[in-house]
Amino acid sequence: MKVRRGSLEATIAQGLKQTAGYADKCHPEEAHLIIVDPSETRSWDEKVFVQERSADGRSVTVWGM
Repeated sequence: MKVRRGSLEATIAQGLKQTAGYADKCHPEEAHLIIVDPSETRSWDEKVFVQERSADGRSVTVWGM
């Protein structure tokens, strides 16, 4: 889980690297990353999403909220 601080892409990039590292140690069947956006100015339509990304050859589902 990461809290969005600054750009969404930078937060996702950091989180993907960390999530892939954890997954390499634990060997889970799936890997998920949750991005929490505490902004009061962005709407829920902007904050809520789901994407499939890849990090170090591992598929990671990224959830925004």
